[in-house]
Amino acid sequence: MTQHILIRHRVKDFDKWFNAFLEDESNRKDNGVNHHNIFNVPGDSSDVVVHLMLDDIERFQNFLNSDKLKVIMESAGVEDKPVIYHNITNS
Repeated sequence: MTQHILIRHRVKDFDKWFNAFLEDESNRKDNGVNHHNIFNVPGDSSDVVVHLMLDDIERFQNFLNSDKLKVIMESAGVEDKPVIYHNITNS
């Protein structure tokens, strides 16, 4: 079953963050992410929401907790601890 994850955080510079996000595509795919969408609040590009679709939540949890991802997020300018939402129903 496809799982949906929403991740919301603030970034210093959207363009810098977005480039880092794109450069990490293979890492996300290796950790079960099949598709993504990116949203931000109109008029505030530093407020970012990432929607991820994946099949293996355990593999993705390991990815979220990895030191590698922490380093990537820090260098990309993530300013706060991400808020992560996981879907609990599918329809």
